[in-house]
Amino acid sequence: MLSHKTDKFDFTVLASWKAEELKDYVKITAPENDISIYFLDLACPQAQNLGELATAAWKQIHPDFNLELSLESSIPATDNWDQIVQLIYNTPTSELRTVMAIVRTFNNRAYLCLLEGTTVGLSRRGAEFNIMYESWKPGIKIGATLSLLKNGSLKLEANLRKTTRKTWCSWIPPLIVL
Repeated sequence: MLSHKTDKFDFTVLASWKAEELKDYVKITAPENDISIYFLDLACPQAQNLGELATAAWKQIHPDFNLELSLESSIPATDNWDQIVQLIYNTPTSELRTVMAIVRTFNNRAYLCLLEGTTVGLSRRGAEFNIMYESWKPGIKIGATLSLLKNGSLKLEANLRKTTRKTWCSWIPPLIVL
C-alpha cells in the first residue's frame, strides 16, 4: 500500500492501482482498467441538492454524462459529518456496470467519491475499493477537526473510519458474480 497525499487529499492507494492527480480531482484506476474512482472536494451551500451536485461532479469528469439517478439513499450522518448520501445511477443492464457517488458534507464543502466499474471488476476488487475509500480524507484531519469545530472536543479519527466501514458495508450495492 502507498500513501497518496495532495494539497486537498490524503488516502491509501494499493500498489497495483494507478493514481493520477488531475486539475480538480484525483483519479484511481484498477490494474485491469475496469474500475475508476474519482475524489473531489467541492463547495456545497447548505441548500444544495446533493444529487444535482453529484451529477455536476460527474459532468466535470465526463462532460457528456447523462445517466439518470436510480437510487438516492441518505445515511445517518455520523462523526460530525453534516450529511452522507449514496447515489446509484441507472445503467443499461447489458453493460454489466455500476456507476455511483458517495457524498459527505461538512461546513459547506462536499467530499465526493465517484465510482464507475464493471460488475465483475467490483466483485473482484470491492474490498480494495473499500480500503481506499475508508482511508480517504480531505487535506484536514477530518475526525479530529470535525469534532473540534463542532463541539470543541476531540474525537479519534479512527472513529470515523470505523463508522464509515460499517456504513459502507450496510449499503454497498449487491454485485452479481457470474
